[in-house]
Amino acid sequence: MKKKIYFGTIMLLSLIFSATLLTSCSSSDDSKNNGGPDDDNNPPSSKQLSLTTNATTVIVNEEVVFYVKMNNENVEGATILINDQAIEGTKHIFAETGEYKVIAKKEGLESSNEIKINVVEDQSVIDNATKFKHRTLVEDFTGAWCQYCPLVAYDIDQLEASDSDKFQAIAIHVNDQGPDPFAINHSARKKFNYEFDDFTGWPFAMTDRKINFRESPNSPIARHKTFSPIGVRINSSLQSTFGAINISIKFGEDFNKPLKYAVFVLEDGLVYEQVNTTQYYKNAPWVYEYPYTKNFIHNNTLRAMFDGGFRGSEIPASLTKQGKEFTNSDITMTYKSENIDNLKVVVIVTDGNSGEVLNTVVAKGNTDQNYEVVL
Repeated sequence: MKKKIYFGTIMLLSLIFSATLLTSCSSSDDSKNNGGPDDDNNPPSSKQLSLTTNATTVIVNEEVVFYVKMNNENVEGATILINDQAIEGTKHIFAETGEYKVIAKKEGLESSNEIKINVVEDQSVIDNATKFKHRTLVEDFTGAWCQYCPLVAYDIDQLEASDSDKFQAIAIHVNDQGPDPFAINHSARKKFNYEFDDFTGWPFAMTDRKINFRESPNSPIARHKTFSPIGVRINSSLQSTFGAINISIKFGEDFNKPLKYAVFVLEDGLVYEQVNTTQYYKNAPWVYEYPYTKNFIHNNTLRAMFDGGFRGSEIPASLTKQGKEFTNSDITMTYKSENIDNLKVVVIVTDGNSGEVLNTVVAKGNTDQNYEVVL
């Protein structure tokens, strides 16, 4: 009798453990894409090129460097096309002012996203600008233990494949219900996500800290504007465990309300198993063994944030006026990076009263990115 009771207890504990693993997220809506851009049950093609650059606003005769990757690995031999004209290599000097459209192609692979480069006559054009590039922000609260979190990752992947230049995602990893090697600042993060009235559990994401992304996956594009009156210049020196960042924020109109800014360091291409009971990320090139996608690629992963944390620090009211500029050259952070080539810096400016994100600027790590001017 004792042996039977012991065996039954073990079985019960095993069942409880399995149930806990498979119900660690609060949402089980895995039958659809929840209104996302596509619903073909397949994440964006693993053979699509990704194109980034060190600058989107440059001065005549200034060199621009392009970076071509696929699945966060460098791609050799790709062709860069500027206004449909191929160039040699991955660097280019623009000799004339204007707006240029840039894509990358390689035989056998899908063409990259499109990047727009604005070339201006001199620095005075940038200094006197009042219109700057606008991006929305998606903050994804996620965890490697969360079986339904790939639903949000899928929607973000879809948007990045079609409209990567219009928004920026931040993946905020949590370890509330299981281990996650990328979890960050538990107390600050927990306080932050519980500020949202819509938060009921994972997966959970917000657009511009205003709209529930899960309910409106197209909201990052719907909220995108042709320009913002807020511009940000970013210069960074990022190492594997330490980063120094300089930022300047310029205003194209008067703001008569409190404004805040927050600074984050993100990393792409982090490979770690993801609990996954959705229909996504199960077929090649992903390695899936129930209930894990073994080689899940975690992108936009939050590695560090400046002292002001998620909500950021206040910008002096005297500097939030047209033509004024706020500068902070004393931003340092510590973190752990697996590949500094995959690091990037994100700066957001928010309404100090409502918390709504007014503009988001992203720059590749270890570059000096000028203000992104809209002509």
